[in-house]
Amino acid sequence: MYKQFAQNDTSFAHISKYPKPSIPSLCKPFPETSSTLKVIIDYKSGWDNTQPQKQKGMKKLFYETKEFLKEKVEKIEREILALTDDGAACCVSDDKGAYLAKLIEERKDALDALFQATPNEVMRMDKLNDQLKTLTHQMHERVAIVNEDASKIFVDGNFEVEGRLNYNPNAAGAIIQLENDDYFGSDFAKIHQVIDMLFDQGYLPIKCADFVRASDLVNDFDDGKWETAYEDWQPQADKLKYINICFAIHSLNAYHPYSIPDIMRMNNFDVTVTIKKVVAM
Repeated sequence: MYKQFAQNDTSFAHISKYPKPSIPSLCKPFPETSSTLKVIIDYKSGWDNTQPQKQKGMKKLFYETKEFLKEKVEKIEREILALTDDGAACCVSDDKGAYLAKLIEERKDALDALFQATPNEVMRMDKLNDQLKTLTHQMHERVAIVNEDASKIFVDGNFEVEGRLNYNPNAAGAIIQLENDDYFGSDFAKIHQVIDMLFDQGYLPIKCADFVRASDLVNDFDDGKWETAYEDWQPQADKLKYINICFAIHSLNAYHPYSIPDIMRMNNFDVTVTIKKVVAM
């Protein structure tokens, strides 16, 4: 889950890679006296400091043959599904959960190394990017409206507004089939369900970043601050770096265990906005 907090004070740290902001403290508590706006994008992201290591590992994988990488994906997934009752929802032990998270990350790296950015895949990336950019904007607008309305109801300011852009892998039609599915050797649908289970059970961590006032969510979006560049270390960067990637797609690949082939097959997103009263204890 990418969790982004907005707080009604004067601090500011927007989400952008150019320039990259200083890394905020994760999930820090809010003062009980201030109203809080939480924007939560449920594709599970956050800043980390592992990009150099990831880049080094990806370079190594790119030298491996496509046949080897496909076999690696198939082997990893067989082990994942064997440990999770063929991808069924189940509770796992701490040791198993940590091991599954490691396998999921290895699978992601192998799939990214297999990625070719065919013309059809580039078209799919453009379409999905536009879709998620629109949904993110809708979420920002709804959160800003609800926050304004809530400030008139909760005059003491002790409330939270939570917006979510959710990817739902368990719904019908959540994964689309593409013409080169067999090339990757992945059971995308089952593995996405396992990833979702690991998030729910806490084996894939939730990270947070500070944000600011609700009105700035819409202003920043209009200013393009919720777009970023496809980075050189990401797979097939020369074919995709011309696209102004929305932060949703960037987050899924850069900070979460989803490869670019995973992301291109995602087909079930929705936006939810909720409000709750904060009671000081």
